[in-house]
Amino acid sequence: MIEIGLTAYTPADKIINIKDKNQVIKAKYAIDANDILKYTLMKEHYIEISFEFNKSISFKRSDYIEWGGDKYTLRSDYQPEQINKRKYKYTLKFEALEMFFQDIQYYYLNQNLKESEWRLAGNPAYFIKIAVDNINRYFGNKDFIVGTIEPTEIKDQTSNTIAI
Repeated sequence: MIEIGLTAYTPADKIINIKDKNQVIKAKYAIDANDILKYTLMKEHYIEISFEFNKSISFKRSDYIEWGGDKYTLRSDYQPEQINKRKYKYTLKFEALEMFFQDIQYYYLNQNLKESEWRLAGNPAYFIKIAVDNINRYFGNKDFIVGTIEPTEIKDQTSNTIAI
């Protein structure tokens, strides 16, 4: 485990533990004034931290931090930029869970099928159920459920028109 910043002098609530998928702490990071927490509804939700370190450390997809009761995860492997022989620059972007919905291939899963192209008629509740089923499939759980959806008219949709 490495320590980044003045972790010995930083209050505990200003320290972020960067963990791997097995919950092992890879690094302790002291929050800096230049770090970013960004949330734009239905567009982006992430924490970005930047620092320089004297050696190269690889960070992997699924490395994560926890902040404000939420988990933020790297969506891809990361290699730092080498500034010189003794210095590397890191800019790590940890994204909120809902940002991974962009990585999902949405299939029609009913009737024991896994079709990537489809055309169906239904109301929004029907299509939200298709999306939720795919999200649960992607994460390998049943944590996501369909909430209350106001009844509306039936619409014709294709796999190309559903975007999360």
